[in-house]
Amino acid sequence: MNLKNFENEMDPIILARGLDYYNSGDVERIEEREPDHYEISVSGSSDYSVEVELDQDTEIVGTSCDCPYDWGPYCKHQAAAFYALRDRSDNQRKPEPRKRKKKTEPDLYEELSHLSKDELLSIIIGLADENKEIKDKLLFQHAPEESLLKKSRKLVAGSIRRAEGRDGFIEWNRADQALEGANMVLEQARNELDNGRSELAASLCLVVLPEVVDMLQYCDDSDGGPGEVIDQSLNMLAEAVSSAKNSSQSAKRAMFNKIMKELQNERYDGWSDWRNQMLDALIPLCRIDSLREKWEEAVDRLIAVPQEDSWSLHYERERLLYLRLELLESLEEKEAAHQFLYEHIRLASFRERAIKLAAGRDDWKEVLRLCEDGEESDRKGSPGYVERWMKYRLQAYTHLGNTDGEKQLMLRFLYTGDYSYYEPLAGMYAPDEWNRVSEEIIAHFEQGSYLPAAYVKILIHEKRYEKLLSYCKNHPYEIENLHPHLSKIYPDEVKRIFTATIENGAAGSSNRSQYRQVCYKIKTFKKACGKRAADALIQKLKQQYARRPAFIDELNKVR
Repeated sequence: MNLKNFENEMDPIILARGLDYYNSGDVERIEEREPDHYEISVSGSSDYSVEVELDQDTEIVGTSCDCPYDWGPYCKHQAAAFYALRDRSDNQRKPEPRKRKKKTEPDLYEELSHLSKDELLSIIIGLADENKEIKDKLLFQHAPEESLLKKSRKLVAGSIRRAEGRDGFIEWNRADQALEGANMVLEQARNELDNGRSELAASLCLVVLPEVVDMLQYCDDSDGGPGEVIDQSLNMLAEAVSSAKNSSQSAKRAMFNKIMKELQNERYDGWSDWRNQMLDALIPLCRIDSLREKWEEAVDRLIAVPQEDSWSLHYERERLLYLRLELLESLEEKEAAHQFLYEHIRLASFRERAIKLAAGRDDWKEVLRLCEDGEESDRKGSPGYVERWMKYRLQAYTHLGNTDGEKQLMLRFLYTGDYSYYEPLAGMYAPDEWNRVSEEIIAHFEQGSYLPAAYVKILIHEKRYEKLLSYCKNHPYEIENLHPHLSKIYPDEVKRIFTATIENGAAGSSNRSQYRQVCYKIKTFKKACGKRAADALIQKLKQQYARRPAFIDELNKVR
C-alpha cells in the first residue's frame, strides 16, 4: 500500500472517519524518529500513537496504532495519520513562501496577572455569557459534590440523547458526539483522582459506566469509541479503589457498596469481562472482613449459574475461580492460596500460575512435572494448551541442563513452522554435525504437502540458493520478495520469472487499481533487473495493451 494512493486499499468507512479526524485537526504531532519512520499522535476519545514506516517509494512497509480497534487491518487513527503524512510530504516539496516577521504575541498569563479579582471575574463572566459551552464547563467543574454528580448524569445522558437519530439509534459518525459528556466527566474524575479525592472519582466513573454500557444497545460502535470509554472508566475505577487505602472505613464501605451494586446489575449479563474487572478492582477493599464476605458471596452466586456445554461459559467460570485465587494471594493467605491453586490445577490459568510460581522459586522439576501432566491431560481436548506447556517444558529443560530434550522440542516447534527456533537449535550443534541436521530439516519440509515460510528462511540462512530458485519457479509470485538473494547469481532466471509474473498480472487486470499494482511490480522489477529490462517490458506492455488508456497512463508514470 502506497502513501500516494492508500485510499484504494482501505475500508471507505474507516477512510471517512480518518479524514474527519484529519480535517478536524486531531493529528497533533508528526515526529520522524528515524529516516522514513514516523510516530504520529492522533487525539480521539484518548490520545493514540500511530507508527508508519515508509520506503523510498513512499510504500507503507509497516504501520501500527495502540488503540484497541481490532475489526480490520487499519483503524481511523491510521487513516488520519496517512492523510497527514501525505499532506506533509506534498508540502515539503513546495517552495516555502517568504514569511513576514511576526510580532511577539503578548503573554496571556503575564497580562492577566496584573488584574484584580473583580476584573478577572468580570472577564470570566463576560466570556461565559458569550459562550454557553464555557459557562456549562465552568459550572460543571466547580460544582459541589452532590451537584457535580447530578450535573454529570445530566451531561452524559444529554450528549447521548442529542446524538440519537429520529429512530433513537446512534450512527457511527455521531458516536463521538454521544460520548462528549462521558469524556468530560472522566476528565473531571481524573482531576479528582489526581487531587486525592478517590471516592468522588469512583462515583464519577460509576456515572459514566451504566449510561455508556446501555448505549451499546442502540449505537453503531464499530469504531470502538464506546468500548474505549468503558475501559477508561473501569481502569480509573480500579485506580480509585487502589488509591483509597488511606480512606476511612466508612468511605471504603461506601465505595465498595456502590461498585458492588453496579456490577450486579443485569446490564452486565452479556458483558462478563467488564463485570469481572469491577470484581477485580474491589479486591483491595476485601481486607475488611464484612466486605470480603459480600465479595465472596457475589462471586459464588456467579459461579453457581447453571453451566451449558459452551466454551464461553466454561471460560467465565474459570475466570471467576481465578479471581478467588487472586483474592487469597492479595490477602497473603499463602497456604489457602496454594491449596486452592492445586485443587483447580486442570484449569489452564491455574496450571500456568503454578508453573510461574515454581519457576520463580527455581523449582524446575516441578515446572517439568506440571508441564508433562498438562500435556497429557490436554492432548485430546485442548491442543493449543499442549503447545503452551511444551514451551514451558523447554524452559525447564534449559535450566535442568537437558540438552537432548531441548533439541527435540526445538525441532518439534520448528517443524510446525516456527522459524524462531532454527538459529538457537543450530547453535547447539558443532558445524560439521549441523550440516547433516540442516539437510534433514530441509528434506523434512520438502516431503510435506506445502512449504511454509520457515522453509524459505532456512534456505536463505543456509545459502541454499539453488533450492531457493527452484522454490521461486514453483511459486513465481515470491520473486518480488526473494529477488535480492538471487539476482546476482541467477540474473536470467530471475528476469524470466519476474517478467512472467508481471505479464500474467497485466493479463488479469481490468481497472486502474489493478494496473497500479502491476506498475508497482515493474518498479520492483527495475530494482532487480535494471532499467533497460524494465523499459523493454513497459514498451512491450504498451504495445500489447494499446487499447487500455488507463493502463498506458499508469505505465507512463513508472519512474
